[in-house]
Amino acid sequence: GQGFKIALIDNAPGDIIVIDPILGDGIGFAGAASESYFPKIEASYLWKHGDLGGTHFFGGFANQKYYVNQLDAADVVTNTFSKTSVSWTFGIGGEYNFGPMFVKPQLSYYVNGASGGWLGGAIANAAGLDTSGGIEQGPIILGTELIDANSFMGMLALGFSPTEQLTLELGGGFLYNNEKDETDIKDHTYFEAYLNAVWTMAPGVFLVPEAGFRDFGELKIDVPGTPDSDLGSLWYFGAKWQINF
Repeated sequence: GQGFKIALIDNAPGDIIVIDPILGDGIGFAGAASESYFPKIEASYLWKHGDLGGTHFFGGFANQKYYVNQLDAADVVTNTFSKTSVSWTFGIGGEYNFGPMFVKPQLSYYVNGASGGWLGGAIANAAGLDTSGGIEQGPIILGTELIDANSFMGMLALGFSPTEQLTLELGGGFLYNNEKDETDIKDHTYFEAYLNAVWTMAPGVFLVPEAGFRDFGELKIDVPGTPDSDLGSLWYFGAKWQINF
């Protein structure tokens, strides 16, 4: 129902990426332990608009401390230090009904969203680039300094119910990681779109087929002679049975 909600959540810090301060390449690290001194805070407020639907506002804050052992090419520890990462997010979304149709928009902004657990993390390869299919890199350690990873996300879903037993939904979204002036990694955009159907075969019995497309985008590298890194794309199709007892 309408109202304010707040949650205190056990905080599990995300991975970090270590970047060489001269070459910009990923360098090794070992024993990158982490801890948090207080729970992650998440809050939301739902403003209902009668039969039209509702608008929700949300935000979160988290804090993690990382202990990093930097390694050289021979895997020898050359430096040990700690850095504290502050993560936060805020956004607005909603669900609005127009007879048999509905619209679900959402916009959100993140600082170190992967570290705060709100975005999928990424793992660097030897060139400091994402190879895991993760949608955000962060936080980044440049030399011994922590660089914030800033991201902006937008999503939109459109639905239509031609009958009480069938609902069709078409949706898409993007996540943009903006320019990081202190590193050679400049920007990256992830995009996804899907189409699914919910068929109510009997009370409490559902069949949900879905098809979609994911474009992991290109990672822009601001180094002369270094091309952008194409992270690939994929199509998928699947279906599930669901029975509610």
